[in-house]
Amino acid sequence: MKKGAITFLDVLGWKGVWQRREDSTSDLRAIIKCTENLRDKTLEEECVKNKKNVFKGLETQVISISDTIALVTYGDSNITIQFHAAISLFIICESISKGLPVRGAICYGDYNFDDNIMAGPAVDEVASWYEEVDWIGVIYTPSALYRTKLDSYITTNLVVNYNPYIKGYGCFNTLCVKWPYIWNKNKTRDDLIGVFTDMKPITPDIGFKLANTLDFYDKITSQER
Repeated sequence: MKKGAITFLDVLGWKGVWQRREDSTSDLRAIIKCTENLRDKTLEEECVKNKKNVFKGLETQVISISDTIALVTYGDSNITIQFHAAISLFIICESISKGLPVRGAICYGDYNFDDNIMAGPAVDEVASWYEEVDWIGVIYTPSALYRTKLDSYITTNLVVNYNPYIKGYGCFNTLCVKWPYIWNKNKTRDDLIGVFTDMKPITPDIGFKLANTLDFYDKITSQER
C-alpha cells in the first residue's frame, strides 16, 4: 500500500434535494467540474501565495459516486493534507452557492487506489468520519490532525482549530477548513442565510446542521474583524 491523503465530501440532504430540484444533478456535475478545474489550476501554478508551489507535480484523482466526491493524492503527509484543505476551502463555498452544501473529512494513511477502487486503513477511517460531522464543512480526522505541521502551511487561512459536533459522540477538537474566510470575500452572512432558507423543508436533522454551521461561521468571521 502507498501513503497519501483522502478526502470524502457528500452533499447535505441529497435525497431531499434531487426530489425537489430538477437541476440538482447538473449543479452537482458543475461542482465536480469545479473541483477538477481547481485541482488542475493549483497543480500547474509556479507560485501560491507568493511562495514556491509545493503542490506542483502532485497526482490527484477526483472521483464521484452518486452525491459523494472523493479526492485521492499520494505523497508527503503535510503537503497532500494541505492541498486537500486548499481545494476543500473553495469547494465548500461553491457547493453552498449552488444550494448543494457539502460536509466531509480529510484523512491520511495507507491505501490502494486502482480503477476507481479504494481500499485500506485510510479509506476505512475517512469513511467512518465524513458523514458523521453534523454541519456544513470539512474536518481533519485524527490521522490527518496528528501529522499536520501548521508552521509549514502556505497561509494561516486554510484551517482553524475548532470543536465540531460528531453525531453520537459529542465534540471533537480538530482542525477544520476555514471556508468562511473565502465566503466573506464576495458574500455575506445574509447570503448564507438565504441559501439555508431555500433548503426547505428544514427538518430537525438539517436544522441542527445549519445551526452548527452558523456557529462556526460566526466564530471565524468575528476573529477576522
